[in-house]
Amino acid sequence: MSLTILVLVQWLHILMGITWFGGYIFLDFVIWPTLLKRPAAEAQAVLGMISRYAGPLMMVSGTLVILLGIARGTLLGPITSFSFLFISAYGITWLVALAVSLILTAWGAGWHDRIIGPVWEEDRVKPGAVGRLRMGAIFEMTCFGIVLTCMVLMGVGL
Repeated sequence: MSLTILVLVQWLHILMGITWFGGYIFLDFVIWPTLLKRPAAEAQAVLGMISRYAGPLMMVSGTLVILLGIARGTLLGPITSFSFLFISAYGITWLVALAVSLILTAWGAGWHDRIIGPVWEEDRVKPGAVGRLRMGAIFEMTCFGIVLTCMVLMGVGL
């Protein structure tokens, strides 16, 4: 494969990763704390508007991270056989990154809303919602931390 394609795929993979991870950081540490301090009707309306734009952006960026990562590791990388995934440090690290990224994709696609549940109850924050949002944020940041660690390790050949 040409160096141009490799650089383009790597660049897009990193850009989509920044978008996906950055979106979660912004939602968890800026949007949610702000919304929880606003009246319920206002917060729900703002969340609806944000979700209309953020949802598709997060879905596309997360999907592209995974697809570009698969291409980067296989077609443009060292993974040339199925057995390589289990006999090399790079293969194992790549598999961990892929598995955690798929978990994050499933989380964003529906688990998040089902596990967090309703945030507001009529005109107030529902009891326990803040704790569930906090646990969701911890889960998300832990998963992204694992994926980022894997990227760094693979960048140095592990």
